[in-house]
Amino acid sequence: MRPFSNALLGPLGASKAAAAHVDAFIEPPFKNGIKTDVRPDGLIRVTYGRQTPFTALVEVKTGTNIGLTP
Repeated sequence: MRPFSNALLGPLGASKAAAAHVDAFIEPPFKNGIKTDVRPDGLIRVTYGRQTPFTALVEVKTGTNIGLTP
């Protein structure tokens, strides 16, 4: 059973099935064709069998670095 991932990801629509598998990746590169690779802080993927019904990109800001400009 996956109590932590169910509690964290279930309300967001991820599968709550016991056989579902959760993968997490740090700074995965994405090619956008415009400039250098885009690298979000993380990616969470929930798979169930051969299906991937849930994927989330994660971007984290800490302290005073909230990304706002005056």
